[in-house]
Amino acid sequence: MLITWEAPKSKGFSRVLDLSWHVMGLLGFSLLTAMVTSSLTAKAVGGSIKTEKDLIGKYVAAVATDAPREYLENLGANVVAVGSLEEGIELLRKGKVKALVHDGPRLIYLANKMNKQLQKNDFLVLPHIFNHQNYGIVFPENSPIREEVNRVLLKLRTPQGIEESYYDGLNAKWFKRSE
Repeated sequence: MLITWEAPKSKGFSRVLDLSWHVMGLLGFSLLTAMVTSSLTAKAVGGSIKTEKDLIGKYVAAVATDAPREYLENLGANVVAVGSLEEGIELLRKGKVKALVHDGPRLIYLANKMNKQLQKNDFLVLPHIFNHQNYGIVFPENSPIREEVNRVLLKLRTPQGIEESYYDGLNAKWFKRSE
């Protein structure tokens, strides 16, 4: 009916049924096309690395003196040791490596800064932490401020009722992931 402009010979319900089949067919075909194209676009834009298992066999930059280099070697990635984080970013930008592994908060900060400068989201930091490391503050033995600093740090990490902790709020404010 839509292509030939011919309506069924009978009137009323037959015409409504015929038209509804055409409309449903067009909607179905449109939805199928949209799903296929969005899937292909997401695959092309999203990249091939989602977890650390995707790093196996790929060229991955890591600062030569950092702990991630050894972790990546044990994982089975082809590690490209770089002298600095900036050198690793440049290799990533030129496409010579598939990923750069480094300290998460620092990478998030740098990715956000560069994406803002470029005015597009070229750099993405995955939310997955696969080699979690803790940091500490070292004081001399018998330091009079050690106990006080420990108490303040614990207070900052403790949630305030159902609210997030002060630490979580700072993390969300300063280490936002690019959208």
